[in-house]
Amino acid sequence: MRLAELEEILRAQVALHDRVEASLAARREAVRRARIDELAALCGQEQSLLGQLSALEKARLTVMARVAGAIGPPESGALSIESVAEAAAPEQRERLLALRDDLRVRAARARRESTVVRAAMDALNRHMVGVLQTVRSALSGARVYERRGQVALGAQLDFSVDVRS
Repeated sequence: MRLAELEEILRAQVALHDRVEASLAARREAVRRARIDELAALCGQEQSLLGQLSALEKARLTVMARVAGAIGPPESGALSIESVAEAAAPEQRERLLALRDDLRVRAARARRESTVVRAAMDALNRHMVGVLQTVRSALSGARVYERRGQVALGAQLDFSVDVRS
């Protein structure tokens, strides 16, 4: 059967989830330090990793469908790693179920960390918008706000401010 192939795919997914977690931790640190260039690079890296995870998930579903075709449909009707592992030898069943559990834990951690990083990025964005509004207000001299809380521009001033130094 293709259970060894399924096991390899699950191992690859676990390894990729580790890389996604590392990338999320790096992105969190980049947000903390307000390093926008690093954020852009890390987001690109994460997109690549997520594309690889997506490809592995498609391969996993294909292999599972082939295995299910060979062993027959599961009694519960739902195709799962557990239902496919039932057809495996005891040692391989244990490895498959352990990989499934490990993958679930890593995926849940990645979802939580992604939520935290997204919230931090939103907070950084709000902060930067506030800083820019304050600078715009100070430079325009308008000190008048629109309904949405934005500084009314009046006469447009061209300016450049280095907020890092």
